[in-house]
Amino acid sequence: MQGLELDEFLQNNNLTDDEWGRSKAEWDVLQAIAAHHDERKKALNTAAEAIASHIQTFKGVHSVRWRVKDTQHLLEKIVRKKLDPQRNRSYTNINAENYTRIVTDLIGVRALHLFKDDSINIDRQIQDSWDCTESVIYTRRGDSISPELKQAVGKSKEHPKGYRSVHYIIKTKPQKFQMFAEIQVRTLFEEGWSEIDHTVRYPNFSDNAEVEFFLGIFNVLAGNADLMGSFVKLLAESSDKAQVQHAEALFERDEAVRRLENMLGDLEEARNDNDRYRDVNAKLKRQIAKLKSPADAKGLPAYESYMDSLHSGRPIGVGPSVNAMLVGAFGNNYKSLLRAQKLATPVLDSLRQLGFAMPPDEIRPDQEGGDDTN
Repeated sequence: MQGLELDEFLQNNNLTDDEWGRSKAEWDVLQAIAAHHDERKKALNTAAEAIASHIQTFKGVHSVRWRVKDTQHLLEKIVRKKLDPQRNRSYTNINAENYTRIVTDLIGVRALHLFKDDSINIDRQIQDSWDCTESVIYTRRGDSISPELKQAVGKSKEHPKGYRSVHYIIKTKPQKFQMFAEIQVRTLFEEGWSEIDHTVRYPNFSDNAEVEFFLGIFNVLAGNADLMGSFVKLLAESSDKAQVQHAEALFERDEAVRRLENMLGDLEEARNDNDRYRDVNAKLKRQIAKLKSPADAKGLPAYESYMDSLHSGRPIGVGPSVNAMLVGAFGNNYKSLLRAQKLATPVLDSLRQLGFAMPPDEIRPDQEGGDDTN
């Protein structure tokens, strides 16, 4: 920052002379803040690396990124905050003595995860590791929030640009002075959209309507990708569970057959002993009755019904949460997939490969409509 002139600063950060005047910022105050921030950067980097390394050990975290705020970006943020003093009152009298208590994202750490429900475990681990002074869930309009996450975080806010993330402000004191850090928790798809949105908008603070429209479509696709990721995870877990039940049922069947074979042998040997014959015969009848019991034979029918449901395009046992995911991704009901055969999309093709939706030539007329309340 040494030698940087005001005109150069305004040009570098796309700030106009009018914005500078309306902000009522003082260049000498900003330079003092810049000098103090530059002096502390080494300590901030050390603290940021330590926070990121700890978060990387959290269950559910895929990867971690961190940064210390660039000095010019810090000053630019202060100027833009001062442009709206009613909304950002704490920035009105910001200076080198108090800016570290006002700007809470001098350290920024981003924790990325694969599945939406990973955020619940990550939240617990963050809350256990640091004192959180603030936490908020940012959502896109129409998004649903896990009740468990909402209860843990406590605050949610609809973001005007469709930005999705969970934000935490934490306090830490790795050295003599206290530091604040912002931790952002989001999925890989949310990160991809956010990075592209930032790259497109940020250089010129674009408000191009056409760009805005297609970024909105991209945002919906990113959200649906997260929903499908969660659904595929649940589908795989259900399939694994069904296969275990199937294996257990086969084992039980083989054991029952072995017992029946032994009883038949005992029955043959007891032919001339009436009492023993009646005893063995009674055991044989009980074993047959047990095999006929639905409770004893639940594994095989459950597996067969599950697999049949996949191939029919109407999966069973997915539960309300998965239905909600599919409704969010595909409209009023996931059965609309069966009526959308003209859409040769990669998503639909993938669902067909999974057995979730049938190929067009396998759909029977009575499967195309019907009650959408299931």
